[in-house]
Amino acid sequence: MAVAHHSSLDASCVDCLEPADLGSAQCGHSTCAACMERTYGRVANLAALQCSRCANSGANGGGGSSHRGSKNSDRRSGSRGGSQRDSSSGDAAEEAEAATRCDICMEENVAAVRTCLKCETAFCEAHIRPHIELDKFRDHPLVHPSINLRERKCKVHRKLLEVYCKRDECLVCSACTIAGKHKHHDVTTVEEEHATRKNVIITAMERVDDRKASSKTYINELKDSSDSVQQSSSTVLSKVSQKYDHMRRLLDDEERHVMGTVNDELREVMAQLQARIEVHERYLKNVSETEAHMRWLLKEEDSLTFLLACKPNTLRMESLAGVDQVDNQVRCELDPRKMESVLKRVDKRLATFESNWSYLSYGKTPTLNPNSAHPKLKLSMDLHTVTWCSQDQGYPNHPDRFDSTLQVICSESFAAGCHYWEVDVRDGCNWAVGATYSAIKRKGTDTACVLGRNRISWGLWCWSAQYLVYHDDVKTPLAFPEPLHAVGVYVNFEAGVLAFYNADTMALLYTFEEPFRKPLHPALYLAGKSLRIVQL
Repeated sequence: MAVAHHSSLDASCVDCLEPADLGSAQCGHSTCAACMERTYGRVANLAALQCSRCANSGANGGGGSSHRGSKNSDRRSGSRGGSQRDSSSGDAAEEAEAATRCDICMEENVAAVRTCLKCETAFCEAHIRPHIELDKFRDHPLVHPSINLRERKCKVHRKLLEVYCKRDECLVCSACTIAGKHKHHDVTTVEEEHATRKNVIITAMERVDDRKASSKTYINELKDSSDSVQQSSSTVLSKVSQKYDHMRRLLDDEERHVMGTVNDELREVMAQLQARIEVHERYLKNVSETEAHMRWLLKEEDSLTFLLACKPNTLRMESLAGVDQVDNQVRCELDPRKMESVLKRVDKRLATFESNWSYLSYGKTPTLNPNSAHPKLKLSMDLHTVTWCSQDQGYPNHPDRFDSTLQVICSESFAAGCHYWEVDVRDGCNWAVGATYSAIKRKGTDTACVLGRNRISWGLWCWSAQYLVYHDDVKTPLAFPEPLHAVGVYVNFEAGVLAFYNADTMALLYTFEEPFRKPLHPALYLAGKSLRIVQL
């Protein structure tokens, strides 16, 4: 008898979706002869039997109790994921094993190699041959037996998902496009959508390959940069260490000099004191001997013996007065004036060091302006070194270029605050270091072009081993005990101070004091060899 909830019957076999050539079974589902024979081993009276689906799922008791029916029921439940078994590991293993067995083989558990989505049947290597070789099975899609068939069927119509809806971007069955909610939607076959998305992935992979190559190149560049940065940092650290070592040596030399002065004074005073100690020790010995002789005389009772032994000088003790006169000239302390001079020297040196240290905190490393360099001045790649050449360098004409004066100014200018830079001059010959306004004349040979020979520039010159400073064409000769190796230039813009220092000892060489009205550019003059701006 029919079941009421199956009043709406399928037009095709509920199991394989082929035409239902046998009509309805006891459960009310339509079925075909092939599925019934596969389930029951024969085509029997449908009114007394359930369809193959219900028989395999064990619904309503049914007549599917044969060995073959129970066997297929176990396999189907595993392949369709509809089993309600216990979730223990043993049952899960049995389901996985059943899902890979051939549904056609009767007595043996033969492993399935493919599952037909249309027949919903797993086939072993022998039973799959008709699907591969016969033309009538050409439209039956074959998949791996582990595929979950329920995921590949429409939940509404229980037909295969063989169409892709572009509008809703989902997989649907053919019935959905005819009478379902995807009717009149833009659709395509799953094969076409597969090919389209595959091409998209191929194109995306090409972009991914390009990005991978670009990333690898960039990583290599970053690694090279990392090595370069490490090398640069090592170079800078080495230079910093050398500079601090130099300052420590200067401080050590100064300390040794001061300590030597104090020690010399100490040795002189100690030598005098030790000499007087020795004199007094000899005197004490003589006094002790005289005392012992006096005590002997006091004990002598014989007058003649007493008078013969008691000399007149024994009573006068003239040697004691001599010691007192010498002691009045002995120095018993360090020379106060000399020690005061030493302490003042130390305080002055430390004050100079602290002051110079503050100058170094304003340290800058200006770069030379190539457009301003005279044609015979060659600049280094880092724009820190200038070298005089006998031949023109072929520079292009430029309004900022000095055409006759062997000068070059820096690109940077200082219009406020405190600034300090250093120039290594040990390799220079006939040079000048200073600062200028940008308005300094560039063309011609008159003094308006020369550093320090006009109102808008200041310069420290070394010409024929003679040192002098220039400003407003007024020169001031300078004399130094040793040749300069490096010159430091300090600018306090607001205070109107421009000072030159011996960068090795930080001794002040000369100071200009004049209000600055425009930004100052560091500038160099060179008529032989090279000058280098020190990196601070």
